[in-house]
Amino acid sequence: MVAELSGFLVHEERHRGLFGAELARRGLPAEDLRTVTDARTGTVKEAWVRWRARPHLFFSTAEDRHALLERAAGRLVFGDGRTGTVPPPGPDAVRLSRYRTGGGLQGNVAAGAVQQVLSGVAVQGVSNPGAGEGGADGEPAADVLWRGPLVLRHRHQALSAADYEAMARQASPGVAVARALPITDGEGRPEPGWVRLVIVPQSREARPRPTFQLRERVHDYIRARAAATLTGLTVAAPEYLPVGVDAAVAVLNVDDAGPVRDRVLAELEEFLHPLRGGPGRRGWPFGRDVHLSDVAALVERVSGVDYTVTLQLVLDGTPRGTVVSVPPDRIVVAGELQVTVLAGEL
Repeated sequence: MVAELSGFLVHEERHRGLFGAELARRGLPAEDLRTVTDARTGTVKEAWVRWRARPHLFFSTAEDRHALLERAAGRLVFGDGRTGTVPPPGPDAVRLSRYRTGGGLQGNVAAGAVQQVLSGVAVQGVSNPGAGEGGADGEPAADVLWRGPLVLRHRHQALSAADYEAMARQASPGVAVARALPITDGEGRPEPGWVRLVIVPQSREARPRPTFQLRERVHDYIRARAAATLTGLTVAAPEYLPVGVDAAVAVLNVDDAGPVRDRVLAELEEFLHPLRGGPGRRGWPFGRDVHLSDVAALVERVSGVDYTVTLQLVLDGTPRGTVVSVPPDRIVVAGELQVTVLAGEL
């Protein structure tokens, strides 16, 4: 699908002879017209005019060369003659000049995952030193219902902490979670006008970390829409709190001990993932505590588990009882996981 589009060209036969003052009179900047000249006669045989993508066509006039890009479908929607100019017909009338495509969240591959060359260029080898970033699946209806009221409230002007968090996700689809925190002085008091924005990128890695480019993109987007009273804005990577689990489970079938252990470990890793985990499987909010009861219910639902013998939450190598308290500026991630399998009672 087309994920990002900065401009495209439309073949307009009626502009073949327009140059100089006539071009300016019709409202076309000189750089928006590209012509193809016949090498033998020197005459212009094709005229390509730049059109521009817009988030909507509500304010486009009949003279504006605007189009709407539907990213989820990779489709261009043109105006009807009142909201945007209607392009000329033809099977080859539109030519994309610059665009980027992607496969959604699955395109955010881990570092070193790209190892195959798909072109005819002869190279010894290929690899990606950094993880893929910026890919996101189509926005589900639940997220639209969450985002809509926030857009109506902040009106693209960052004032409150909730505004900063909502606009960080608008800055790039690669931002999965954002948390605005005050910057404090040496005595722990908030510094007026200073904001620290922590972002977690869309990623399948165990501990997602935003790249410098993503942090700069969010910073520039919000800085241009922040109040004049904002003194400083810092966009930072999250600080994770690794929470470990030490469990001993009894299995229904001793011959199935190995696969059961693997399934328990996989469920624990998924449950403690910052974006896919949590009791509701919608990720861990900043400051959300981890309760032993949630982990116990998860383990006993695993196929092949008879019952749980022992279960402990571990933090920094020390058992922490029935709950691990998470500070407001930290987010949960999987720590050391230990699973022992025992034979259940027959």
